[in-house]
This record gives sequence, structure tokens and C-alpha cells, in this order.
Amino acid sequence: MTKLNVYELLVLHLNVNRKLGDEIKHHNFILEHRIDVMKIIQKLIDNQLIYTTNAPNVALNYLKVNELKVILRDNKLKLSGNKAELIDRLINSLDDSSFNLLDLPQIYKATSLGKNILEETEYIIHFYPHHSITIIDAYNVVQNADEDIDKIEFIYNFYIYVKINENNFDSAGHYAERLSHYYLIENPNEIKRRIYINLSIYLIGMNELFRYNKLAHFNYNLRDDYRFNFYEAKTFYEKPLLVDNINKNILIEEYLHDIRYFIDPDLFLATKFIKILFAKMEKNYDDLNKQYTDIEKHFNFERVKETENEQKVIQYNDVETRTKSGCLFFVLFPLLPLLNYLL
Repeated sequence: MTKLNVYELLVLHLNVNRKLGDEIKHHNFILEHRIDVMKIIQKLIDNQLIYTTNAPNVALNYLKVNELKVILRDNKLKLSGNKAELIDRLINSLDDSSFNLLDLPQIYKATSLGKNILEETEYIIHFYPHHSITIIDAYNVVQNADEDIDKIEFIYNFYIYVKINENNFDSAGHYAERLSHYYLIENPNEIKRRIYINLSIYLIGMNELFRYNKLAHFNYNLRDDYRFNFYEAKTFYEKPLLVDNINKNILIEEYLHDIRYFIDPDLFLATKFIKILFAKMEKNYDDLNKQYTDIEKHFNFERVKETENEQKVIQYNDVETRTKSGCLFFVLFPLLPLLNYLL
């Protein structure tokens, strides 16, 4: 079987279990990339990845309740019950010849081979549509992944590291939040959810500092504009902080431990970020103001050190320049008589 490309995988995921004639062909991504859906579906059928069937146990599920009741009424069967009961009554009461007389819809179903491919490439639907990581991006990244790993986590982690290296903490924090949500809804895992929540806190905090260029110009007048919007983190920490009243130091140690899986953090700033989160959640504005003040003092101190270092570098360069000039004089001095003669 020919290996499917990313467009073919998308068509497989979008159209399996749909009715013939009801194919998804008009999504923006499909139109923008001029994907020939029907041509790909035929290729999937030819490669025995999908097939069409109107078997009663499949096709009846695609009829509406009133359509099922028409069939029941025509065959003098009871009309009471929910949809599942109506379908069971038809299957148990009618024979093949009776079903052959019905115009049941044809449904695209996956073969066993098709099901394996769908399972291996579940990440396609997660990243479709996705504003910043496209299915093409995801597909290319996954080519380097081991078979047994969580591909969605692998893709997000790849881009988290890329964005951290670019100092793009905004996007990196967004991807960490997306992963935390993935481990909340799509693939529940409390430990991994916590890890990515904690990573997002640090990345969002760093982005907030870079947003105003605070690393070099931390300004008290900007304090009212601080955002530090830890959306997913607020939801996560509501129970341990506000309900269970877990000791904050324990939560902070756990948080620092988690982010070290990904990055060697600035421990001072990292601790301040989570304390800002806690102060906001507790509506403790005195503590929130203290955290802001501590950060400002920290950067003022760093600026003083940086200025001193710059002065030392300037002095060193000045001495080095004068030394080199002196050396040049001693090299040229014996040549002066010759230069006078030539001139």
C-alpha cells in the first residue's frame, strides 16, 4: 500500500463513518489547498482502507427517528421507545429481503487496516484546524517520532522548545496551556496536566517581562498594565489552593521541580510568577504589590550590575587600545629615519 500523505490522512479522518454524498469537501483548509476529496476517497477504497456499506446495523443509525417510525409503521411494528430500541426492533423483526426493499444510505466504513491508520494518526484531527500548528507542521514533526509515544505531546513539545530558543515565550506558553488542556479533556492525566500547567506559568511570566522589555527597563509606571494572565493555571490551582488549602511552599516546590524538566529557570523570577498567581487568586493585593516590587528591585539591581560591567569593559577596551597604540609606536620607531629619507 502506498503511504498516505497528510491530505489523504485528513480526508480519511474527516469522511470515515459519513454517508455517501455527504462528504466533507468545503472546509476552508480543503478549499485553500485544492484537495480533491472524491479522488482521494477513491484511492482509499482502492487501497482497501475504507469501503461503503448499507448494512442495517450500520445504516439505520443514520436515519432520523421519524424515518425509522415510517419503516416500523409500514411493517406494522410498535412505534414506542427511543432510537436505539426502534433500531433493535427493526433488525430483529425484518429479514434481508425486507431490508433490500429499503433505500438505506451507503456509509463509509474503515477496514481493519484503515482503523489501524486512523488510530496511529489521531493527531491529525487534534491539529485540524489549528491557528499556529497546522496539520502539515504536525505531520512533518511526527516523522521523527517513535511509534509508542504520544504524538500530540511530541508535536507540542517540539514547538515549545523551538519557541523558547527564539525567546518567543508567548507562543511557548500557549502551547504548554494547550497540552495541559489536552491532558484534561482528550487524554486525562492529572500529573501531566499539572506539569504543563506549571511550565505555562513560567513561560507566561517570562513573556510578560519581555512584553514591556522589562528585562532592561522595568518601570514602576507600567505596573497597572501587568497582565500575568494564567488562565488554565487558575482553574487548576483553585482546588489545591482555595479548597484543600495545601501548603503553598509544597505547591511551589512541585512547580519548580516540574519546569526543570524543560528549562533551567531563573529561580527568583519563577517563584515570583507563581506567587503572583496565588496572590491574584486569593485577592491578596498587598502580597501582589510585594511581588511586583520585589521584581522591580531585582531588575534595578541587575541594571546596576550591568552598568558596572559595561564600564569595566569600556575601561578595559580603552587600556587595550592605548597599549596596542604604544606597541605600534615601538614597532614603527626604528623605521622613522628610513621614512624621513623616503619622504
